[in-house]
Amino acid sequence: MKVQNNITVFSGDTRNNAQLGKTENGSAREENSKTFYAGNLMNEFSLRDRIQQKKAQAQERALKIVGDAWDGDKKLDQEIAGSKERLKNLKAEYKEAQDSLRDINEKKDELMKAYDIDPDSQEQKDLELLRKAGSVGLPWSEGELTAEEEERLAQIQGKELTEYQSRVLELDKAARTHQINAFTAEKKIEQENAVIRGIREERRKTHTIVDAQKQAEEVRKAASEEVIGMVMEETKEHIDQEQEEKEEQAEEIKEKKEEQEEILEKRKENEKELEELEALQIELMTPPEPVPGEEENPDEGTEGEGAEGGNEGEGSQDGAGEEEKPAREEPWKDFPIDPATGYAIDPATGNYVDPVTGAVLGASYEDESTAEGGPSAEPSSSPAA
Repeated sequence: MKVQNNITVFSGDTRNNAQLGKTENGSAREENSKTFYAGNLMNEFSLRDRIQQKKAQAQERALKIVGDAWDGDKKLDQEIAGSKERLKNLKAEYKEAQDSLRDINEKKDELMKAYDIDPDSQEQKDLELLRKAGSVGLPWSEGELTAEEEERLAQIQGKELTEYQSRVLELDKAARTHQINAFTAEKKIEQENAVIRGIREERRKTHTIVDAQKQAEEVRKAASEEVIGMVMEETKEHIDQEQEEKEEQAEEIKEKKEEQEEILEKRKENEKELEELEALQIELMTPPEPVPGEEENPDEGTEGEGAEGGNEGEGSQDGAGEEEKPAREEPWKDFPIDPATGYAIDPATGNYVDPVTGAVLGASYEDESTAEGGPSAEPSSSPAA
């Protein structure tokens, strides 16, 4: 009987590669492990290999069931054949014993004719009684003697037997062995026939081969169901693993996004700090505007003189025109430059001075200069670091 199982298997190398990676990463730990699990072997095989192994095991078991049934049936056939062979021999023994008994009975008939014995005579009746008494206790015995038969037997045994009676009793002794052989053979024949009938009857009831084939079919069916379960379990694990990988990828994307947001936030903070530093540098490099009223006080002291000599001023303006201002001195350009800050350093005061504009940090160079035009000896209250 051939059973076909059509199963479609969807399997890939994703899970196998993952398992391979885990095996390689964890090989160092497993080498030191003293505990061995047989289930680890099954995990190293692919799904297709495990399915083939399961089907092969089921097929082997099914073949063993059918094979054992055939062996048992063959053994019964051998028992029947042995019984038939023994029957043949027993029947031959029985026939031989019966033939011998037939010859002896023919000799008894010849003696009866030779001695002209009447079957209804007292001599023949006494002989039959003697033969019955001799067969008591034997399987073919005619039964126990009655009281009258025992009384008559005592009378017969008290006198001498006739020649005819003696010769017939001698033939009975010779027939005794053949009777036992025939009886034994007959009983054995009955036993062997009973064995053969029992085997055949049991076969009709049990149907060993048919039952074995059904059992083998059930084994194959159970294996197919297990294979389907293996495929479903493998598919579920594959789906779960893919879902887990997707979740891990989503988590990695989320972490990268958070890192990028942190970087952007940090960049904004740095840009803001840089803008503040640039604003501070511009503020430090820009000369302060003069306070209103500071330059008006000196003019107030010379206001009278201006009034008194107004005519002179006007006359001079008319005659010579406006007087040219002297060229502005720039002594800060000769000051040494601080390599750390890039500002010039006033050797006299130690103040930081802008090398381009000549502004002292926190005040104008001209504002901080003396009447002779030299830089102020007072250091700035907040030099640039």
